[in-house]
Amino acid sequence: ARVYHILELIEAGYTLEGISVAEIRPEYLLEARKAVSLLEYLLMSVTGEPGSLDARDESAPAQQYRQIMAVLSSHVTEPLTIAQLADLCHMSQTALKRTFSRYSGMGVMHYFMELKIRHAMTLLRQGEKISAVSEALGFENQNYFSTVFRRVAGMTPSQFRRTGD
Repeated sequence: ARVYHILELIEAGYTLEGISVAEIRPEYLLEARKAVSLLEYLLMSVTGEPGSLDARDESAPAQQYRQIMAVLSSHVTEPLTIAQLADLCHMSQTALKRTFSRYSGMGVMHYFMELKIRHAMTLLRQGEKISAVSEALGFENQNYFSTVFRRVAGMTPSQFRRTGD
């Protein structure tokens, strides 16, 4: 059902000409952005976290990466800095950044913000107030939360809530 919903949004929001060209219909900009966000969210939930690695890989960097992911997940409600994260993982900041980007292909703080926003989407779907979600995820204020949410999801938290998924 989710895939069909996303396909409907894509069909409404984009003019598709062949496989390689997709043009956003201006009157359906919100639907187009939501389709992209939902598709990314769906793909991440189906394929696992970005940079997931073979569980049999027991190398030191692989173990450090797993530790970083566990710390990020368990501290999603806190406003962590790189320095704090490195301390929690017993690594230098440089080693943390290098290890994380090696396995995930992205910066650790970029991933952490995406993780927070995915968690925010879940809370918003459950009917939580935007201000409560912002506070629960450790954002300094609701405006900053909305800015980050829009950057990651392509829409504001209130737009996300209005669209219904």
